[in-house]
Amino acid sequence: MKLANRYSKGVTLHSKSEGDLRYSLRRKVINLIYETNRRLQALGMARLPRIEVRVLKEADYAGMAYRGTNIIHITECAINYQTAKQRLVIWHEIVHGLGWGHVEGCKLMDANPWRLWSNGVEESEVWETFLKYVTEYQQKN
Repeated sequence: MKLANRYSKGVTLHSKSEGDLRYSLRRKVINLIYETNRRLQALGMARLPRIEVRVLKEADYAGMAYRGTNIIHITECAINYQTAKQRLVIWHEIVHGLGWGHVEGCKLMDANPWRLWSNGVEESEVWETFLKYVTEYQQKN
């Protein structure tokens, strides 16, 4: 299946000509994925599947993913969030990439998680929710 890079009006992907910046932004996301894999393995779980990371210059959202394809798109702005908020966005998009849609009221997968996170959701609560999705994914695959 070929996935074309078609984006909503006003959304732009970092181009290959922006090599160093694009690489450094992608590296931040990939490092967080590696950290997540280490945490999963410390719990005796398998690593996440390979996830393709694409960086968006700007968009009306922090990230997006092709559901079930392990391809995530994260905006430059979201990559530069403080670490806890950055993790939440990336974990949210990883779960989309693993195949889930939005779940209203879920601390991780709500369509507007900022609404929930602004009320003081702890990163540890979101991590536990992330683990539930990853466990279900690993049991299916």
